[in-house]
Amino acid sequence: MKRNKKNCNFPNCQREGSEISRLSLDGILIPSGKKTYSFSDAYKKFNYCKDHHDKLMEQIWNMATVKEDKK
Repeated sequence: MKRNKKNCNFPNCQREGSEISRLSLDGILIPSGKKTYSFSDAYKKFNYCKDHHDKLMEQIWNMATVKEDKK
Protein backbone atom coordinates (compact mmCIF):
# COMPACT_ATOMS: atom_id res chain seq x y z
CA MET A 1 0.00 0.00 0.00
CA LYS A 2 1.41 3.37 -1.01
CA ARG A 3 1.32 6.15 1.58
CA ASN A 4 -0.33 9.42 0.55
CA LYS A 5 2.16 12.26 0.70
CA LYS A 6 1.15 15.06 3.07
CA ASN A 7 2.61 18.50 3.48
CA CYS A 8 4.36 19.59 6.63
CA ASN A 9 1.86 20.84 9.25
CA PHE A 10 4.18 23.72 10.20
CA PRO A 11 2.61 27.05 9.09
CA ASN A 12 3.64 28.23 5.61
CA CYS A 13 5.77 25.14 4.92
CA GLN A 14 5.06 23.36 1.65
CA ARG A 15 7.64 20.60 2.02
CA GLU A 16 6.64 16.97 2.30
CA GLY A 17 5.80 15.93 5.88
CA SER A 18 8.16 12.97 6.02
CA GLU A 19 8.12 12.74 9.82
CA ILE A 20 4.91 11.45 11.42
CA SER A 21 4.79 12.81 14.93
CA ARG A 22 2.56 13.45 17.92
CA LEU A 23 4.24 16.81 18.54
CA SER A 24 1.75 19.65 18.28
CA LEU A 25 2.40 23.30 17.63
CA ASP A 26 -0.40 24.01 20.13
CA GLY A 27 0.44 21.22 22.56
CA ILE A 28 2.09 22.07 25.83
CA LEU A 29 4.00 19.98 28.29
CA ILE A 30 1.89 19.09 31.31
CA PRO A 31 3.52 17.79 34.50
CA SER A 32 1.81 14.52 35.38
CA GLY A 33 3.80 13.17 38.28
CA LYS A 34 7.41 13.23 39.30
CA LYS A 35 9.52 14.24 36.27
CA THR A 36 6.90 12.98 33.81
CA TYR A 37 5.40 15.14 31.09
CA SER A 38 2.60 14.60 28.60
CA PHE A 39 1.27 16.57 25.64
CA SER A 40 -2.23 18.01 25.54
CA ASP A 41 -2.59 16.91 21.88
CA ALA A 42 -0.88 13.53 22.28
CA TYR A 43 -3.73 11.62 20.66
CA LYS A 44 -3.37 13.42 17.29
CA LYS A 45 -0.83 12.68 14.55
CA PHE A 46 0.95 15.41 12.63
CA ASN A 47 3.27 15.45 9.62
CA TYR A 48 6.41 17.58 9.63
CA CYS A 49 9.40 17.94 7.39
CA LYS A 50 12.62 16.88 9.11
CA ASP A 51 13.75 20.47 9.78
CA HIS A 52 10.53 21.50 11.52
CA HIS A 53 10.28 18.22 13.45
CA ASP A 54 13.83 18.73 14.74
CA LYS A 55 13.02 22.34 15.66
CA LEU A 56 9.94 21.28 17.66
CA MET A 57 11.92 18.54 19.42
CA GLU A 58 14.58 21.08 20.41
CA GLN A 59 11.97 23.55 21.74
CA ILE A 60 10.25 20.86 23.79
CA TRP A 61 13.52 19.55 25.14
CA ASN A 62 14.52 23.07 26.16
CA MET A 63 11.19 23.65 27.93
CA ALA A 64 11.47 20.36 29.79
CA THR A 65 15.02 20.96 30.94
CA VAL A 66 14.27 24.55 32.03
CA LYS A 67 11.31 23.34 34.12
CA GLU A 68 13.48 20.57 35.53
CA ASP A 69 16.15 23.06 36.58
CA LYS A 70 13.59 25.13 38.53
CA LYS A 71 12.68 22.25 40.87
